[in-house]
Amino acid sequence: MKYIYKGISKIFHPLLLPTFGLLVIFNSGSYHSYLTFEVKKVILSVYFVSTVLLPLSVFPFFYYQKIIRNWAMTDHRERVLPILVVSAFHFFAWYMIGRYPIPPLYKSFVFYTAVGSLLAALLSIRWNISVHVLAIGGLVGFTLALAFSESLDLHFMVMVMIVATGLLIFSRLGLNKNTARMVYLSFLLGMLMMFVPVYFF
Repeated sequence: MKYIYKGISKIFHPLLLPTFGLLVIFNSGSYHSYLTFEVKKVILSVYFVSTVLLPLSVFPFFYYQKIIRNWAMTDHRERVLPILVVSAFHFFAWYMIGRYPIPPLYKSFVFYTAVGSLLAALLSIRWNISVHVLAIGGLVGFTLALAFSESLDLHFMVMVMIVATGLLIFSRLGLNKNTARMVYLSFLLGMLMMFVPVYFF
């Protein structure tokens, strides 16, 4: 079963989940999604390179310098610096995407995700939060905020995310990576961090 748990954790890795958020906007049916394919490709490419490929290129340095003891970063204090670096790359993506004449929702999403990454790093100093569940909670919160604020029918997306959340929580608990309390608090915190600013601001 551990191989299944690890597979689920890799599919819904916190580095990948923010990119799924862009795909939500692209397929939301709102006016934000009415961009040409070429523009969407540029936005997605810039974001994916900045928030996935660049952070991954730095992690081997952390490993060989013994800043992290293993790729899983089982000690929550080890995650602080890597997550701070990820947050910096998110802010870089926000700067790059902000240069394009696109609807403000894209820029807001990238900014709030960057802030969420920064908060995750700060929380990891003291608590063993589940960054995986925090990230998927943020994705759920963002999708709900978009659906409510724009009166969009995103029921199917939300249902898929709820199933994915259940699988991810099940896998993290199965791997004994976090306590149940920390897992559920991580989801709630992630959801609120994205829902509140997107819906109210």
